[in-house]
Amino acid sequence: MLASPLAPRLTGISTSPEWVMARRAALGSSFVVADEIRRVGVPAWLNAQFRPDTIAEPFLAQAASKYPAIWSTTPEGDAKAGYGGISEGIMAEQMMRVHVLRPVYTKRHLQTTMADFWLDYFSLPYAENKMTGQARQLDALARRMAFRTFSDVLVAFTFSAGMLSYLDQYGSNRAHPIENLAREVMELYSVGVGHYTEADVKAASKLFSGLWGGTRADGTVALGVHEANHWFGAVTIRGRRYANTPWNGGTTSGPKDMVRFVRDLANDPVTRAAVCLRIARRFVSDSPPAAMVTAMQKAWVAKGGSIEHVLRAMFTHPTWLSTAGQKWRRPAETWAAVAATAGVQWTHTRRPADLTDKPVPTTYEAIKAAGQPVRDWPSPQGMPDRSTHWMGTASVLGGFNVADAVLSDADPHLTCPRDLAGRLGITASMTFADAAMRILERVTGYRVPATHALVRTLAVRLAGGGAPARLDAPMGTVAGVERAVHAAMTSPLMFLR
Repeated sequence: MLASPLAPRLTGISTSPEWVMARRAALGSSFVVADEIRRVGVPAWLNAQFRPDTIAEPFLAQAASKYPAIWSTTPEGDAKAGYGGISEGIMAEQMMRVHVLRPVYTKRHLQTTMADFWLDYFSLPYAENKMTGQARQLDALARRMAFRTFSDVLVAFTFSAGMLSYLDQYGSNRAHPIENLAREVMELYSVGVGHYTEADVKAASKLFSGLWGGTRADGTVALGVHEANHWFGAVTIRGRRYANTPWNGGTTSGPKDMVRFVRDLANDPVTRAAVCLRIARRFVSDSPPAAMVTAMQKAWVAKGGSIEHVLRAMFTHPTWLSTAGQKWRRPAETWAAVAATAGVQWTHTRRPADLTDKPVPTTYEAIKAAGQPVRDWPSPQGMPDRSTHWMGTASVLGGFNVADAVLSDADPHLTCPRDLAGRLGITASMTFADAAMRILERVTGYRVPATHALVRTLAVRLAGGGAPARLDAPMGTVAGVERAVHAAMTSPLMFLR
């Protein structure tokens, strides 16, 4: 039996290893994912998820047919494909649409979840994207780098066009080195406050000045410096010297020193501890077991910072199952889980000649109203990752509203099948108690005893509004299933990861 500090009155609940993995590894978790894990077993499912390119992804073709312009990641690609005239605002809305729907339909669940993690870790608001391809490049980069070493991840994101633009690095020169990138790569993305000085920031800003180039589509980087704009000369940052040699016939160690500096930050023990804690905090709880985080750090050291092996250490730790239900979902995750459970279909058809088709904003506006602007958090810190932030009235009420929106077809581009009884395996011959318990388990992944208050609540919905005379009596109809499913989707169990 589990006990959750986030919902202390939910006593007597339990779950399964398959559901623990589904709720944590899949943003759009549902009984479909849990059943898939059960069929092949947790180890085999994880092994496949760590090799996403081997998993067929029908969603990609569907999304590309509806919004073909957002898949190019460079201005040159846009111009070649004829997308150069589409405004950033239209593309941002199309990207938000795809971002919230991907977890519902993806088969590459863990890659999608980790990409979401990296896009939050290296937060670049869509609203701040002023150059075609930058936010799209980061979205593609997050999936490509999902399980690579943290050193590779940090280098790729630090020198991405989106980050260089967002943090004003392109305007930095030897006379006026801009400190934004130098500060954030230490403060937000690696060692954190207290592990660098203002002198370190100034030295790093000189090292980064006048750079050109950036991250390629495959995650590698190609950097250079402008002779007239780069500050040449040795710099010392956090006790390490970087030669940053003078310009010599077009060559300098500056670009290599930039990458070495970022890799040094990535491989610092302080960074290792911070990243492992942040991953465990996202997947497990605000205060993950110290032994679990230690095991993750050991895997990091043994495997050269491989995020895949850090995740494996977390997934296989002895405390993994016992900590179920200790994290509160964010609104976008709740929406994706509700939509995946209900089997929502993306029925929108784009007019063939209209590449600037603007999505109906119902879905991402509902998520924004719950406190989580989709890929548009207004600061480089990324969204708060503490449960208490998402347990406020606005977020919880927003979770109720997204369930309403899904089941009532509020979004005209999405259609909810009406046969929820058939989808969840509920029959008229089942008793009120059995149907209620099955709905709770199939919708939330948690099991409750027949005497639980939630069973009585769902039984009232199943009976059409009045409490049935006996919970062990056959229902005789499935007319109340949709009402009961709604009750399950708005119960505290639905919010517990």
